[in-house]
Amino acid sequence: FSPLGLYYLLIRLDSVRHCQVENCVFTCYCTHLSLSLYQIRKIMSEFGLDKSEKLCHRSAVDALFAGGVSSVAYPLRMVCRVSDRNYGSDVQFLITIPKKRIRKAVGRVLMRRRIREAYRLNRSFIGDLGGKKVDIAFLYISNELSDYSRVERKMQKLLSSLTVILDKKDETL
Repeated sequence: FSPLGLYYLLIRLDSVRHCQVENCVFTCYCTHLSLSLYQIRKIMSEFGLDKSEKLCHRSAVDALFAGGVSSVAYPLRMVCRVSDRNYGSDVQFLITIPKKRIRKAVGRVLMRRRIREAYRLNRSFIGDLGGKKVDIAFLYISNELSDYSRVERKMQKLLSSLTVILDKKDETL
């Protein structure tokens, strides 16, 4: 299995960790792959989201929307900007689902979770930023709810184009 496949297996087993049969399968699976607990935790931490990856500062958000570069892959819009901050991770992001588009809070929360999950699993598409700190905002621009597979495809498209977009902006400056 790939690390991602192992991660999905660990998530499934972790959700039913008290079941003896599942624990037995998990132990046999890890013994078969000869993975230590340290290696398993390392694989799982690669896919986690840290609090330092959230874009929270109001001034940073204002600067992002005032001077950021926009790209659209319907139903997502990405606004990105190279930041001059000296804190947090290399990429900080925020997700916004307008109440004007999705009226019910349940739908907004569902789409926010789908977008966050798509970002978490596909942020390896970002590529090398050359030590730059980047702020990203993902905006949901559709009036209907989208399934996860569509959101993930569009997220991959946006993230893979991020370095190209930032390089074009640097050339114009």
